Amino acid sequence: MPLFLGKLLSEYGNKDKLYLGGGSGYTLNKAALKSLVVHGFPSCFPHEKTSAEDMMVSKCFEKIGIFPYDSKDETGAERYLQLAPGDQCTLAPGEYGKNNKLWWYHKFNEHDKEVKLGTDHCSANAVNFHYVNSDLMRRIHALLYCYCER
Repeated sequence: MPLFLGKLLSEYGNKDKLYLGGGSGYTLNKAALKSLVVHGFPSCFPHEKTSAEDMMVSKCFEKIGIFPYDSKDETGAERYLQLAPGDQCTLAPGEYGKNNKLWWYHKFNEHDKEVKLGTDHCSANAVNFHYVNSDLMRRIHALLYCYCER
């Protein structure tokens, strides 16, 4: 059975156009990858040029009957996180104004009426954060695996 897992987003707030966000990545099992290569790629947007690979991969899967699976944990917290840890864990309801750097995140989550905010938004079993540089990754690794100097 093909599995396509990640953070479910809606294209500019359109709940009929759901896709898995590529920023934090998504996960495919072997059956999904094989279906995408054998059945999806040959006929799915072969001449399209776009930086929105996440939307296009989701559309290709949809064309062959494979739909994205939202991978929240049992509490409803996100496992695939589209923002840096500091932004993700302090996320609060926001306005959509141009002065709010996270306007797009709120807009692309309009389909999810049960989105959690703040530290409740981040699963204890997070798979990935987006916008993590190498220094921050080393720091997170040290904290998670108790490599902090005393």
